[in-house]
Amino acid sequence: MFDGIAPRYDLTNTVISFGQDRGWRRATRAALALRPGERVLDVGAGTGVSTEELGRSGAFAVGADLSTGMLRAGRNSGRTVPLVAGDALSLPFPDE
Repeated sequence: MFDGIAPRYDLTNTVISFGQDRGWRRATRAALALRPGERVLDVGAGTGVSTEELGRSGAFAVGADLSTGMLRAGRNSGRTVPLVAGDALSLPFPDE
């Protein structure tokens, strides 16, 4: 399902939330209090818009999502954060 809506997902999210999605992402970044040099994994990252916001903290942010269509849409939008395909129950990363 997400592969099919991927090209318009970010716009739809902004419209149906009346633009509040941007503030929610900023609030999440602030609440995490990430510092430069730290690492953060954004599971269920979709198009990576949240991953990009987390990276603004200076932390190394990686987005993972099961939907390759969402990841492709994120890459096509010009996002430069790493986006990888992965199932949250079996992530392609070592522990820790």
